Amino acid sequence: MTPAERSVRCWPSCGSLTTPKNHQRRRVDLSRELAVVLRLWRRRQRASWLAVGKSLPAWVFSSVTGTALDESNVRKAFNRLLGAAELDRRGPHQMRHTFASLLLQNGAPITYVSRQLGHKDPSITLRVYSHWLPDNSLEELVDVLDDAAPRGPQTAPTASAGEVQEAVSGVDSVVSRGGIEPPTRRLRVCCSAN
Repeated sequence: MTPAERSVRCWPSCGSLTTPKNHQRRRVDLSRELAVVLRLWRRRQRASWLAVGKSLPAWVFSSVTGTALDESNVRKAFNRLLGAAELDRRGPHQMRHTFASLLLQNGAPITYVSRQLGHKDPSITLRVYSHWLPDNSLEELVDVLDDAAPRGPQTAPTASAGEVQEAVSGVDSVVSRGGIEPPTRRLRVCCSAN
């Protein structure tokens, strides 16, 4: 099953299907495990509705009459579940933040998380969630610049003293006494005269 097949529409607000703030439709990916659980739920619901002689409602989670759930009832039911699990109360919007922060903590690209949240620009996502990005040490970050970083344990160099001296003398002919960058003394003198 592809991520597109495991996607859902925006959750309805107060019983009617609405568009998000930016008026753009979007697809939200579901994990494989959640897709399986929802598919099993739908099968059970289909069997329940057929047992009473009615067709399956369009809503994945519907009221006892088959209509869209009322937002306040969903919030109350959610708070009862949180209480039973001995967790602090939170609203659906906080679950959105949990979704985004967990994705980022697990290395999801900021652009992917931004699309999932429906943000117009990844900079919005970065501004809100930057503190959830994995914190790698600076040493690890600069090591990615090495072309052929060894994957195993490092060993001592096997070059002879003559080879090392030859390599160093080659560097001396390229690098001036002032270093690799050109001296800036003339620039300082020129600029201080102004």
